[in-house]
Amino acid sequence: MSVEINNGKHSPCVYTCFDATRHSNPAKSDIKYYYLLRAWRTRFAHSFRFTDAHELKLESGSDGFNNSHLETELLERLRLSDIFLIILTSYTATNSKWIPWEISCAIDQFSLPVLCVYPNSAMNIDQFPNRTLWPGALRERIAEHSYGVIHVPFGLKNIAAAIDATTFRAQ
Repeated sequence: MSVEINNGKHSPCVYTCFDATRHSNPAKSDIKYYYLLRAWRTRFAHSFRFTDAHELKLESGSDGFNNSHLETELLERLRLSDIFLIILTSYTATNSKWIPWEISCAIDQFSLPVLCVYPNSAMNIDQFPNRTLWPGALRERIAEHSYGVIHVPFGLKNIAAAIDATTFRAQ
């Protein structure tokens, strides 16, 4: 794996998870937050990189794409990642296929630090973090005290600071 060096520091690889299945219109889908993260990363030259698979062109299968191929690609990207960032909206908690699978792999198989990002939440201590947005797979791991997470409102400074503050595993 090649490693970018910024000011002598390892450039962390960020795997981004979100619900992209609700709408075909990107403006109505959570993918808009992912695209904004990518734009911020490019525009402001932050040191983190993305290792997720949202730009993959997948081979078609009977259900529109080949699930086996997608799982293989996602596992490889998770393996190469330093942090698992999940964008939590009202759609995330009800996603029944990919998000729970990605969470379980990121935590159980790869022990990635988890950063929960809330696009629609102000930093109000009484309402934050919003547990109603947590997918079951994340809720279970937090409830069992088997895994800790960092929670931040969606914003470049919040996300960059959380990424910088996280201890990343050596590659």
